Amino acid sequence: MKDVRYVPDTKFVMHDADEEEWLFQLCHQSEKLVIAFGLINTPPGMELHIIKNLSVCRDCHSSIKFIMMVVGRAIRVRDTN
Repeated sequence: MKDVRYVPDTKFVMHDADEEEWLFQLCHQSEKLVIAFGLINTPPGMELHIIKNLSVCRDCHSSIKFIMMVVGRAIRVRDTN
């Protein structure tokens, strides 16, 4: 994703940690893990629908756009907003 100019937004990480730990936490958020699982376990070209009962953070929102560009699949995410 860095090849398509994705820059993680670390200002929304709540814990006091260094930059490396923030990036690790951002990469392991539930939305991103669910998308990775869905991409692995569904046929190519199939649209993913993800429903979450909490708000999606701003970094997840922007990273999902980049994931769609990289994999060439539609991903719909619904949250409380």
